[in-house]
Amino acid sequence: MCGIAGFVTRPHHFTQAEAERAMQAQATSISHRGPDHSQTWHHSAWGVGLVHRRLAVVDLTPEGNQPKVSRCGRYAVVFNGEIYNYKELRETLRSKGHSFDSESDTEVMLTAFTELGVRNALPKLFGMFALAVLDLAESKLTLVRDRIGKKPLYYTLNGDTLLFGSELRALRAFPGFRPSISPESFSLYMQFGALPAPWTIYENVRQLLPGTSVEYDLRSRNVLPNPVPFWSMLASAQAGLDNPFQGSFDDAVDQLDGLVADATRIRMQMDVPWGAFLSGGVDSSLVVAQMQKQSSQPVRTFTIGYDHAEFDESGYAAEVARHLGTDHTQLLVTPQEALDLVPHLPKVFDEPLADGSQIPTYLVSKLTRQHVTVALSGDGGDEFFGGYHRHFFASRLEAFQRWCPQPFKRGLQKLSPLVSAALGNDRWDRVAKLVGTSEPQELYRQILGFWGLPEGFLTQPRRIATSELWPVESYRSKHLADQFMLRDAMRFLVDDVLVKVDRASMSVALETRAPLLDHRIIEFAWTLPLSFKVANGSGKRVLKELLYRYVPKKLVDRPKMGFGIPLADWLAGPLRPWAEELMSEKALAKSGLIHPASARGVWADFLGGRRNRLPVVWATLVFQAWYQEQ
Repeated sequence: MCGIAGFVTRPHHFTQAEAERAMQAQATSISHRGPDHSQTWHHSAWGVGLVHRRLAVVDLTPEGNQPKVSRCGRYAVVFNGEIYNYKELRETLRSKGHSFDSESDTEVMLTAFTELGVRNALPKLFGMFALAVLDLAESKLTLVRDRIGKKPLYYTLNGDTLLFGSELRALRAFPGFRPSISPESFSLYMQFGALPAPWTIYENVRQLLPGTSVEYDLRSRNVLPNPVPFWSMLASAQAGLDNPFQGSFDDAVDQLDGLVADATRIRMQMDVPWGAFLSGGVDSSLVVAQMQKQSSQPVRTFTIGYDHAEFDESGYAAEVARHLGTDHTQLLVTPQEALDLVPHLPKVFDEPLADGSQIPTYLVSKLTRQHVTVALSGDGGDEFFGGYHRHFFASRLEAFQRWCPQPFKRGLQKLSPLVSAALGNDRWDRVAKLVGTSEPQELYRQILGFWGLPEGFLTQPRRIATSELWPVESYRSKHLADQFMLRDAMRFLVDDVLVKVDRASMSVALETRAPLLDHRIIEFAWTLPLSFKVANGSGKRVLKELLYRYVPKKLVDRPKMGFGIPLADWLAGPLRPWAEELMSEKALAKSGLIHPASARGVWADFLGGRRNRLPVVWATLVFQAWYQEQ
């Protein structure tokens, strides 16, 4: 796991000394992602600079350093991530006459490019990666992001200069780059609490979409073509519908067992100490069970707890750890430790992200990094196996809408605003809108988006069409829960969960790997009937049944808690002075994007007990804190 950055300018635009200063500025900006080694590479004739910060995980020798040039001299690459099947690929390439000087996955990838070409090699790579590869023979630079979007990659055309990097700060570090905030992106952020790819908080700066590559021609310049997919989540989901699983439920559990075992095995290949996050939930417990099954020594597991019972899962994690026999480390986080982190969130996350679980994610990453360099996680189980409450709700809503007479729906919609106003809570209004909406795109937007953002809150409001946010019209599943899972996989997972985990873990130089995000497991999950995932008001049936083979049911069958914190209590209590400063009229007016009076009204509602205002309040505070750092 590493950090990458770079640029393409006009040939000889920089002297060597100027190019080196620009590259060093970019490298310094992302030093937290790679503390073990820093190196740059400049090709003055084409004006290309490549920057790499290394966190050494595989092949710890200097042979594993980057940027790296292929033996044939045609390709130069900077690469962030891991190719999990590199050993198998290496043997295949050896059989074709290639030899290797190192044990690194980077050299294997470069050799695959030499043998197959970049585009043909990408489908052969199993892993998480963001990379930039220069093809000197074709005079082009290709940017690539992995299938699921585990690793980030940002890029922009700044005049006649192409900039790219693992984080936005790597672009800002380039001399003369002065980005401006996009009102369109800000509107999206205030609706969802995250920036949906390809949008970013800045005008004309994009995130590369998962499973795509974009080629920049060094000869024509000033033209950035649209990304080209080499794998598609939508196509994977549709293929699952077209080729459904034919076996029994037990057959599905057996097949999933083999897939999870292999996905875990290839993610345990490394040359540094490793462990796992263990919350005690289904997904992390399953990953740890598979790790312990394949390990000859106790697996190191890590969790954090609170003295606030509503949010504390550490007891469950400890029970699972005892049963599996792991070497378990648990840290009870004091409220003050969590509170001390909040003002520093903009530096950790680099771009506004309003997910309160970012705080415990950072804290567990910090704890884990004190003991190991790599941690496996359970990310992916919810999105692909029906683990969120909205998936259970979708099944119930679907049944209710089929039963509910149209006159009743209209009556409910008319009465709900009056009931909500009388109760001082918009819950009834929300329920009525959901009951009255049958289009899956708009239903999902209403469920995932924030409620309670008043009219006039934004000074430059923008609304992006649902077809742009979720281009899934071709997906033909008749089940609303399937539709929601696909949208979660394409949006919530990529734009919120993976951003949160990547920035939190890499801020402390911890690599995270997620076996359940193996594309083979995802493709298998789409083939399963909905009843194998969601039934009787709960989800992840097939995952739970598999976990029962390793952990007693009593440790598995409990309500889902999530990974939260008592944020509302903190904002109304010890964090109130910090929040009040950011929510002052003077502070709110600075960006020109928020109407101070409206935001102050939402803040007053929250302090007055309307805790359903928390999402809007937290999103506003996170943006305000980030904006102050710019």
